[in-house]
Amino acid sequence: MAYLGEGFAKLILFGEHAVVHGRAAVAFALPGRSIKARWIPGSGSLEARAPAGYEADVAKAFAAVAEALALPERGGLVEADGNIPPEAGFGSSGALCAALARAAGAARAVAGRPASIEELWAAANAAERAFHGNPSGVDTGLALLGGFRRIEPRPAFPPGVETLERPGPVLVVAAAPRVASCKASVAAVGRAVKAGEARALAAIEALGDLSDEAWLALRNGPWDAALAARIGQLARRAQERLGGLGLSTPELDALIGAGEAAGATGGKLSGGGAGGAFWLAAKNRADAGRVAEAVRAAAAKLGLSLPFGPEVLRP
Repeated sequence: MAYLGEGFAKLILFGEHAVVHGRAAVAFALPGRSIKARWIPGSGSLEARAPAGYEADVAKAFAAVAEALALPERGGLVEADGNIPPEAGFGSSGALCAALARAAGAARAVAGRPASIEELWAAANAAERAFHGNPSGVDTGLALLGGFRRIEPRPAFPPGVETLERPGPVLVVAAAPRVASCKASVAAVGRAVKAGEARALAAIEALGDLSDEAWLALRNGPWDAALAARIGQLARRAQERLGGLGLSTPELDALIGAGEAAGATGGKLSGGGAGGAFWLAAKNRADAGRVAEAVRAAAAKLGLSLPFGPEVLRP
């Protein structure tokens, strides 16, 4: 019997890096982007199949999930595939771990030991440690829960979750080529915070405050020109802080600048930084279309091949 699972991609609007240090993040599951997993239990060792040499990562993640969920059988065949660009800031590893946790949870349910969402989340996050060392739970939480959420770490896992109950913002989402891994960027900021560097500590607090302000504004919506301007302003302030931590790149700044020149109210990177995912807020879909075209033209002028987008989204 085959057990199936799926985990969704994510985009962090506000609070990246700050969420690793106890502040809340505002994020949503990326529509139409996911990783699907299939596990066929069997005796003996585990065989993993995945695209582009990711077999070892899949096997390692499944072993962590199986341990966390106390599966009696841990061999057989596990397969994973999807349409999330890897290492681009959209939580591909979190989606993989969530998909594997769902598949393992399906096996437990058939065996009469259904796993709660909290157990699945903890299992997915345990597997995510193989990729990111000290994951906040945002990526795996969005991968499992979907939707548009505010996720706030707590002393005991899992984090607290609030859900946006109204339509989300109009966004242009894309990704620039990365010059460093998410893990490396998070670790660099973590070292600066641990060392008590004033610049890093101030940035983390500011990013957390901006995340709180953005959530309050979005929750009180609806999305209109005034709210688009407010979210754009908060995004520009957050991007300035992230840039001050060395997390942006000249290419990323140029793409965001092109979008703002075309009518976006503001934009910023999303996730670990050093390239990767970014977004721009627009007043409406017509404006967003023009912003997307401007980003596409800027990328072509710079000779950049974007791993994702630009796409117009309204989560």
